Amino acid sequence: MKKFALLLVIAFLTTGIMFGAQGLNLETPVATVNGEPITTREFYAELMPVYVQISQKTEEIDPLFSELLTNTAEGEALLKAYEKRVIDKMVRERLIVQYAVHIGLFSEKDFEKWHKEISDYINKSLAENNLTREEADTYYTLKKGYIGGMETYETYLTNSVIFNRVFENLVSIVTKDATVTEKEMQEYYNSNKSQFAKSEENIVATMEIFDTFSKAYSFLTKAQSSENPLDLFTREKSELTRKDLSSLEDETIQELFDNFEKGLFDSVVNINGIFTVLYLHEYNAGGYSSFEEVKDKIKKQLLEEKQQIYWENWLEKEFVPFKEKAEIQVSDEFSNQE
Repeated sequence: MKKFALLLVIAFLTTGIMFGAQGLNLETPVATVNGEPITTREFYAELMPVYVQISQKTEEIDPLFSELLTNTAEGEALLKAYEKRVIDKMVRERLIVQYAVHIGLFSEKDFEKWHKEISDYINKSLAENNLTREEADTYYTLKKGYIGGMETYETYLTNSVIFNRVFENLVSIVTKDATVTEKEMQEYYNSNKSQFAKSEENIVATMEIFDTFSKAYSFLTKAQSSENPLDLFTREKSELTRKDLSSLEDETIQELFDNFEKGLFDSVVNINGIFTVLYLHEYNAGGYSSFEEVKDKIKKQLLEEKQQIYWENWLEKEFVPFKEKAEIQVSDEFSNQE
């Protein structure tokens, strides 16, 4: 592919040249997996929409980067490496689908049925939007990057639906024996209790601060004689922990936290050298969420971890041997890349 793919997209976007004029065969295989081809059409369906976005975004963000990407050896190497990754991904997905057929999970009839569903959906959408096939071809080629128009887009959707349905069912079968016991959840909770800490013990208070004790005391006296002392405060509420107030006398901290009473605190406090008048709103004990409160969350996490182990075991014991026995041929253009 070299830089041809990205340049081709840019040409489409700037000049409107249609793919058919290039004289390229979209049915030419870029790889075969156990004799089943991955065609140029399928490859471009994965690749070109990404290149469309790259060409648009890089030109918008930095034309210099766009120039480097399309007209330098470094840019060419990056594009080639990405294309190789796309091929590898498509081969892997095709093998997973073939494995599902091999074990009898699905058949070609299922895939044909899903293809028809996609085709019917597309035709219905075109009719509802009063679009001709030719108009849709132009849109999906020039605007979306599906070289070959609607046929390529339909191929992409069909392949995506087939793989996703196969993959979801395969994961479900492979991991069906993964379970989590009450004991395991309780042990996890006990060993990782810090994860379930609620907010630290704190009081919520409005503070008015002063640079001298006399100013603070004068404000406190005025507030004590007011019917609505909170109206005199100008600052927002704050959450204060014991650590925040560690400069206070232990007796004062005990009064604020252990003997909490809502309302105007009856003395000026010196918080780290700042004379402060407090209006107390609420006390929050903090602590930890109970096991029952977080039980479902723990179960979900542990189950996902066990399912991952089952899946990795399946990959090692079933899929890797299946892949090693497979006959995979990749076009020389990609097979020799590092």
